[in-house]
Amino acid sequence: MKLSEELSWRGFCAETTIKDIKTLDEKTHNFYLGADPSADSLTIGNLAALMMCACFARHGYKPYL
Repeated sequence: MKLSEELSWRGFCAETTIKDIKTLDEKTHNFYLGADPSADSLTIGNLAALMMCACFARHGYKPYL
């Protein structure tokens, strides 16, 4: 399964600034995901972002967390 297909299947493509999500399949990039380390715990929103981060990492993207 390609990255664009997996993101669509998981529902991560509802709102995006990328015109054609299939361009993500052409070339891998580095990306950054930030979270507030001073919080007592992570929220469900953080979990969703981390799940998407894992998706990108499985497809060869390099995360900076």
